[in-house]
Amino acid sequence: MKKLSKTLFNQLNSYMNKKARPLESAIFNYYFNDSSGDDILDSLEEYQNSDGGFGRGIEPDFKLIKSSPMATSIGLRYLSMLDNSDRGQNMIARAVEYLETTFDSNRNGWYSVPSKKKKDFLNLLSY
Repeated sequence: MKKLSKTLFNQLNSYMNKKARPLESAIFNYYFNDSSGDDILDSLEEYQNSDGGFGRGIEPDFKLIKSSPMATSIGLRYLSMLDNSDRGQNMIARAVEYLETTFDSNRNGWYSVPSKKKKDFLNLLSY
């Protein structure tokens, strides 16, 4: 099995802590630098909206500010690493509540992103 050299790991570690977004840096440090999950939860709170759903660009290539089921599924995936903490469980409960609220029974599912009406679209782009 190939292993990463100590030098290369140190370069990667430096990069992740200087250049990566706080969320990715926190996840990296959780797995490779014995950091607590609190840093991940702190970062995830920045992406969880007041309605319990996730948005705010939780994925670098998915920049919606408002909550969406897609972004919420990403937030839940990250939270599944920390579901043994009370804080993580609270965030999960809020996200599930958002998903229950946005479920469309006529469609028997969710829309991937919020409505695309012009006024709604403009609101998606602003904080």
